[in-house]
Amino acid sequence: MKGRSSGREGEKPYSLEVIGSICGAKPHKDPAQTPCDCSITSIWCLEPKAYSSRVNNYSHANSSLAAIRAKLSAEQLEQFKTSCFGHFLDIDKIQFSGYILHGVVLRRVAGQGVKDLDGLNFLIGCDVAQFTRQDFCLITGLRFGKVPEVSCGENDEIRLQKRYITDEGITCNALEEAFLRCTEEDDIYKLTLVYFAELLVLGRDSI
Repeated sequence: MKGRSSGREGEKPYSLEVIGSICGAKPHKDPAQTPCDCSITSIWCLEPKAYSSRVNNYSHANSSLAAIRAKLSAEQLEQFKTSCFGHFLDIDKIQFSGYILHGVVLRRVAGQGVKDLDGLNFLIGCDVAQFTRQDFCLITGLRFGKVPEVSCGENDEIRLQKRYITDEGITCNALEEAFLRCTEEDDIYKLTLVYFAELLVLGRDSI
């Protein structure tokens, strides 16, 4: 999110009055108390920066899924469905809402009461809602944990790059062009996984 502040000196977090308005409660005059009996003393986003930010979505979900469906044969699509990304093919269209994301980010909790909790924490109503790695995996269907050890020779590691990408720097456009012009069945599957991970999961600027 562009324009986000990291809490530089001289800038104050949301006051108790602002937290009270988010909770729907009247602000307490006693600074030792917080609205709704919450133990939250501040919210992560700063007052001057609250609405000067912009949320950008760099995940090319719909176009990437459409390209994969058009490029892969029926057999290759079935093979892709067995990968960790395969369930995304069942999604017709992914709709991104910057307004919702911005609203949630504005309510990210900072300060006392939540510093020991795992994951990201947000003040929704009068409750602190957590968003952990487990929640991310439940929503996306992706797995996380210990990265398995994969051994591959040096030549195998860069073979696809040498064959399909001529530029020194690998860009999203170069990767997409390599994916679309590839005709080798084994390479198509490998490039599909890289293409999907880079343009949809990681979210890169399309340059």
